[in-house]
Amino acid sequence: MIDHDPMTLRDLFRDKDRRYLLLTASLAFLALGTSQALYGPLYPWFRESLSLSGSAVGLIASFHFFGATVAVLVAGFVLRRVGFKAVIIAGACIFSAGYFGFATSSRWGGILASALLLGLGFGTLVSFNLFIDDYFGPLGAAALNLTNMFFGIGAILGPLLAGISLSLGGHRLAFLAGGAVALLLLAMTLRLRQHHPVAETDRSGAGTALAGTVVFLVFLALYIAAEASASNWIPTSLTRNHAPPFVASTMAMVWLAVSAGRLAAVPLSVHLAPHFMVLGSVGCATGMFLLARFEPAAPLAYIATGFFLGPVYPATVSWIRRVFPSRAARIAATVMAGGGLGGIFGPPLVGAATDTFSTAVIPLAIALILVASLLTGLGITVFFPSRPTSAGKGQEPGREDHQGDQERIGLVLPVGPGPVPGSAPRD
Repeated sequence: MIDHDPMTLRDLFRDKDRRYLLLTASLAFLALGTSQALYGPLYPWFRESLSLSGSAVGLIASFHFFGATVAVLVAGFVLRRVGFKAVIIAGACIFSAGYFGFATSSRWGGILASALLLGLGFGTLVSFNLFIDDYFGPLGAAALNLTNMFFGIGAILGPLLAGISLSLGGHRLAFLAGGAVALLLLAMTLRLRQHHPVAETDRSGAGTALAGTVVFLVFLALYIAAEASASNWIPTSLTRNHAPPFVASTMAMVWLAVSAGRLAAVPLSVHLAPHFMVLGSVGCATGMFLLARFEPAAPLAYIATGFFLGPVYPATVSWIRRVFPSRAARIAATVMAGGGLGGIFGPPLVGAATDTFSTAVIPLAIALILVASLLTGLGITVFFPSRPTSAGKGQEPGREDHQGDQERIGLVLPVGPGPVPGSAPRD
């Protein structure tokens, strides 16, 4: 279970290129978390100002989700041709356009178009996950947890920004502020070093890769189903015995715990293999949901679930690269896009359980979804074992620590973060 790669936490920040990439990605995930959390608090204002029904307002999130799904899939397939930098810059441009579209739109059609643009930019910028994991190599899981920590912080800032904007008369200020951050992000992405996915010889056939993609997709969809169900149904579970202000503060603590869990996972990820981090976290979260069935323990147990669920998504991206190194960008993009379907079927399943039984069944229902995810993950470790890791293109190639691994698996590592001269990516 221990990852024996002789990396240390200091290697995350070894040179200015690494530090700049981490800073830019952290700002990106902060902006992504903020954008996703803006919609909900603004729904009542949109309904009243535009005379919309609840189902119509819900189309904002639908357009955003559709755009994000399409963008994740497309980005995963063009990365090898144009490199990470071009994709990230395009995402920042579209993201900015979506924000300013929201800020300047007063008609329903313009708002939906802006939601689609914001979703397209969102999904394209999610490519930062693939960029970071590929660039940092064996330290990918640690770098991903560090940068993804800011997504949770953004999810807390989003409702606060929406509240300030509404107190000043509408939605425009929130999206203007978001657009300003998106422009700053765009300026920072222009200074990123060019980088293409690492090309390695993959011994697996297309059939094995397809099967692995499906199983990873099922695993992530089940995990996201549990995560989405938690964010949607934990408040309902708590309102059985607690007042609304207490419930709201508890949910804020859950989001803080998600960020804290990712921060705590940074040093652990240096020493633990990604699959161990993922399965251990899912197992602990399952235990916390079962503990939440006991009312006195429920608030603290729910906060603990946020802590344990935090590292799962970033570490899963790194896990995919360990299993399918040369196909990681395409497979991870497909898995991330398809895994998002869990957010569609998870909450309704838990809702159906509450209709059949009562709201007391909420923590048990979510725990059962996590058990299914855990069993799927264990199956992956059996049928799709991780391979020896190689350094990413951001890794210093001359270190003697890795020389044995490089010779054993037949890798020729490039010098610096650029592509290997004269080489073409291949599967």
